Amino acid sequence: MGLYPTLEDMTVANAMNAQQAQQQQRQQNMIQSHSSAPYPTLTPGSRPDDPPNYWNQQSQTSQALQPVQPSSMAVANYSSAPVSGEMVGIKRAEIKDGLRMVHICVDPDSNKFGLKLKCIDAGVFVSLVAKESPAALVGIRFGDQIVQIDGENLAGKSSDKALKLLKKANPQRCELVLRDRPLSSTITMQKDSQGHVGFKFSNGRISHLVQDSSAARNGLLIDRQICEVNGQNVVGMKDKLILEILAGCGRTVTLTTMPKDEFEHLSKNVSRSMFKSMDHSIPDV
Repeated sequence: MGLYPTLEDMTVANAMNAQQAQQQQRQQNMIQSHSSAPYPTLTPGSRPDDPPNYWNQQSQTSQALQPVQPSSMAVANYSSAPVSGEMVGIKRAEIKDGLRMVHICVDPDSNKFGLKLKCIDAGVFVSLVAKESPAALVGIRFGDQIVQIDGENLAGKSSDKALKLLKKANPQRCELVLRDRPLSSTITMQKDSQGHVGFKFSNGRISHLVQDSSAARNGLLIDRQICEVNGQNVVGMKDKLILEILAGCGRTVTLTTMPKDEFEHLSKNVSRSMFKSMDHSIPDV
């Protein structure tokens, strides 16, 4: 399956697997019925005009022409979901479990990296990434956890101490070790014939699920803040702009959301005016 297969993906995959299994069973039956009634054969020496080694050659040829037996493991093991496939939005929204390292330098105009940090549960998280800042250019996103700054662990440190480490860092080359948005989760859904996935939201927070919609079937939850749509950060955007992004993202929609309490704590000291300067660029795949 793909990174975030939907329930629709699984249904299509099961149907395709069942169809292939039936076709292979029919091929098995045809091969068995063919082998049960073999053609009559002649024994070596029954014809006086046979050339030397004729029967050895015939034996080798007949073995080479034997039909290939289908393997019981031939049922497709999909590397990507049959409905969503290799969608760019899914790749952009991918949350990897491992750590990654980035190197950033300060902006020569502002003399800053373009980050705001917040401590949650003894971890240090990114609460704001400024537009066109060095942090945005290296792919740091809202909700990422910073594990190390220049080799020093941040576990148990306050956000103020983490900021002091950033200020002391080499302005030309600061090394950060990150974990992708550990407080967030991602769900992929499919639009219906009217272009809806089946949820309502207010101020970016999911408030209602439509019964038997793709959102409900795939396990979307209410009281979660929408952080990304197909990998694009929408934190701080007005609902109208989020709706426009949802309308233009094709049939498959991948939402990255965060629980209400974690989002409120993470954005507590970030004003709405600062959210307007948040990086909303579309990440490259």
